Amino acid sequence: AYSKPGQTIILKGGTYYPNKGINIERGNNGTEKERKVLIAEDGKRAILDFSKAKVTVTAFNLYGNYWTLKNIDICHTPENVKGLQIAGNYNEILMVDAYENGDTGIQIAGRSAEPPKKWPHHNLVYGCESFGNSDPAQNNADGFASKLTSGEGNIFRNCVAHHNVDDGWDLYSKVETGP
Repeated sequence: AYSKPGQTIILKGGTYYPNKGINIERGNNGTEKERKVLIAEDGKRAILDFSKAKVTVTAFNLYGNYWTLKNIDICHTPENVKGLQIAGNYNEILMVDAYENGDTGIQIAGRSAEPPKKWPHHNLVYGCESFGNSDPAQNNADGFASKLTSGEGNIFRNCVAHHNVDDGWDLYSKVETGP
């Protein structure tokens, strides 16, 4: 909440155990020329292990615009809890791995109660791996998803999904919410 556009937040390498979810709220934005960046220190990975967190639905919510997340692992969320949900616009998710979560690893989706112009658009998910995600019913946890309430221009490039209980890639839509 205190970072300014153009500022980089560097996480030391190692494992972090958040006790609650991480929320980058709508309005907490960088700009096209001055992104906000959350990155692990050079040559290291920052592991966000949510196994001890009190969280529902999603462990890491990105509703802000013009953010870059890089070299971070998001793992071990509780049952029925997604790892990372991207609901903002113009974000870059680079080399972020999501694994052994209680639902989908990395998902681009907005809120169904909002109009399509507010749905997340023009996000890049690059070089990410999502694996071992499994929900208790074993019918919903995907590796990657851009579904139901996604806008245009979202890109997954050079990403790998494997050993997820449902789909590796879920690009599902409904008639009610459009393509």
